[in-house]
Amino acid sequence: MFCAKLDVRKAFDTISRHFIIERLLQKGFPESFVTWIKGCITDVHFSICLNGSLEGFFNSSSGLRQGCPLSPLLFCIAMDGLSNIITDHASAHNFKGICYKNFYINHLMYADDLLVMGESSTENAKNLKTCLEKFASCSGLLINSSKSAIIFSHNDPCNQIICEELGIHNINLYLTYLGIPISPKRLKVTHFQPLLSKIYALLAGWKNKFLSFAGRVQFLKFTIINSIAYWIRGSIIPKSCCDTINKLCSKFLFHNNLVERKLHLIPWSKVITPKAAGGLGIPSIDALYFGVFCSILGRFYNNPNLLSRWFKAKHISPLKHPTPTASKIWHRIIETFSEIKRLLLFPVSNHSNISFLWDPWLNGKSVGETFHLPGMDDALVKDFFWNDAWHFPSNIQPTIQSIINTVAIQENKDVLWNGNAKWFFKDFTELYYSHLPKVDWYKTIWHKNYALKYACFTWMTCICKLKTADNLRQRGIMAPIHCSLCSGHSENHSHLFFDCDFSFYILKTIMPKFASFLLRPTLIQALDYIENSETSNRTEKDFFSLVIRCITYNIWRERIIVVSLTLETMWQKLLALFWRLLG
Repeated sequence: MFCAKLDVRKAFDTISRHFIIERLLQKGFPESFVTWIKGCITDVHFSICLNGSLEGFFNSSSGLRQGCPLSPLLFCIAMDGLSNIITDHASAHNFKGICYKNFYINHLMYADDLLVMGESSTENAKNLKTCLEKFASCSGLLINSSKSAIIFSHNDPCNQIICEELGIHNINLYLTYLGIPISPKRLKVTHFQPLLSKIYALLAGWKNKFLSFAGRVQFLKFTIINSIAYWIRGSIIPKSCCDTINKLCSKFLFHNNLVERKLHLIPWSKVITPKAAGGLGIPSIDALYFGVFCSILGRFYNNPNLLSRWFKAKHISPLKHPTPTASKIWHRIIETFSEIKRLLLFPVSNHSNISFLWDPWLNGKSVGETFHLPGMDDALVKDFFWNDAWHFPSNIQPTIQSIINTVAIQENKDVLWNGNAKWFFKDFTELYYSHLPKVDWYKTIWHKNYALKYACFTWMTCICKLKTADNLRQRGIMAPIHCSLCSGHSENHSHLFFDCDFSFYILKTIMPKFASFLLRPTLIQALDYIENSETSNRTEKDFFSLVIRCITYNIWRERIIVVSLTLETMWQKLLALFWRLLG
């Protein structure tokens, strides 16, 4: 097999407008609509900006305007003509793609990004060249051979002849399509260097230096995670790359610096756990993989796309033993299926497209696990079931038939997730973390209307990861042991919030309800008191919990100022003593 990435030469500039109009009419668009489109793409005038002013107007003669939101849609309709030419099996120049059982594919296309794959033979290359020339004569779109590239599944003397036939001289070990590396062999760490470079550039951007801790949380959650999620859907990122990404994200979150080594008390494994389990809610790479593979399984059974159809043709079912040539992604899908199997329901009906031999529709088990029925690997349940009754071939024993007859008949044809036909990504990530115990205080911090700045700081306080004196001394760092606010007790989290005279005075002054407490509450007890208070108004509870979080944040800031002044005074005294000794 071969795979070629074809570059269309000046795609938007050279496309024939007459070809676009004809394609619109062939596709069945109304003539009045086609007339509107013709007016939009032909009656276009341009002017040149000279010395800050527009000079003259001239009409355009060909192509589409780049940047116009209408242009990509029209271009896709035009490129659909190439798709029809390549996939025309009745043509004398039939291009042979990748075929496996009932699955067939010979190209992928995203606007002008064209990927063609097929049988590696001279005749097939000639057929592809004929298809491209035919499309070029109609549309005006030519292939730029110098920017195109090709890879082959095996080394063969015929490969060079194919390249000469197609006019492609760039024979690569791997290709990059839509940013994702494609290789006939296993991808290496070097193939993922563009991902690492992109993440490093995003995290090291000069604008990020002005982000607060809450801003960095949002940046990681919505920018970095989305970049990683795109690569996850097309490849398996090596563990070493995942570790590098986690280290970069950890340094960025706690220090906003990717180079210097500084102290932070919260491990990254705690950050990537859900908020309900005491974490910060940033999804881990493993959780994203689990969600993606669950989504693939959902489409595998209910809404087959190109990828799931390929898996179904090649592997039939996740319960069937994989072939020696099975990809690493399929092995990960099998592992994911074994974890979610208990939550899936396989209903039996006239339209069930599930595998008769391998899918667990027989009371939670598969027929192939229990009985030996050769020659039925590709059989579906609907092949033996119609008119609401079973119809078995003669090679199925009566004992097996009696067991199958015990299966309940249902109207639903979709595979159900927890009894629901809709599969949601949020449910997958929650299942991935379902083994973690929940903490009681997360609802009071991460309620619907929380302020992220104060919520993040209160979270660090609840998990006792502030740089208090006891935490610093445990790590061998010398720090004043007494509380800098009251100077009467050893400093730790429970003392600062709110056993300290100063902090408790602030709390009861702003919220007089706490003045009636016989014992001074901790921060978690104070939040729990607000959550379980008699008032039923959710807005009031959210407001009072916000007040406590603001108090907590400002008490810590006051403590930092006092400690800084104390350290500065100590430093001045040491300097004075040093000069006195020298004098």
